[in-house]
Amino acid sequence: MVANNDPDDLLGPLSVGDLDQEYGDVMLRNHGSWIKSKESREIIMADGLKGTGFPITIMDTAAVAGMTEAKSVRFEVSAEKSIGMAKTNTPSMDLYIEAKGIDLSGKEITRRVIASHPGGQAKCTAFGALLAIKTILSTTKKGFLFLEYLMDLDLAFKEMKDEGMEITFQ
Repeated sequence: MVANNDPDDLLGPLSVGDLDQEYGDVMLRNHGSWIKSKESREIIMADGLKGTGFPITIMDTAAVAGMTEAKSVRFEVSAEKSIGMAKTNTPSMDLYIEAKGIDLSGKEITRRVIASHPGGQAKCTAFGALLAIKTILSTTKKGFLFLEYLMDLDLAFKEMKDEGMEITFQ
């Protein structure tokens, strides 16, 4: 997954500045093994142009690996022109999710989902926090809970669309 922070977004310069910092190696899941790396990689943006994704360590890496049994999990940030800038000259926050695997028939497949929030990074982050809070408040379950298991995905997608997010499946 790549979170693209448009340099023209209000918070874009902070994000771009973060990319210039020297961080240590980050934990990635790579072909079934946990590794440490800080290697960037080339990513293809929605407009077909190439950008650079920089790996980041977040707890979601382990959660996704555990829930999906994925052999490779990598979270990245980039600072490239956003979908919103290309369409309306207003920066958006864009999330690129790529998944490779085997479907139920045994066929290898690749899927790509692009979610673009027209409000930019701050509003996209706030929206994600709001979804998490709504999920927590709507459950009667107790104890140590994972949002990934509690969230109603159909409702989450509906709220994303109501918020103005564009979701494209490729």
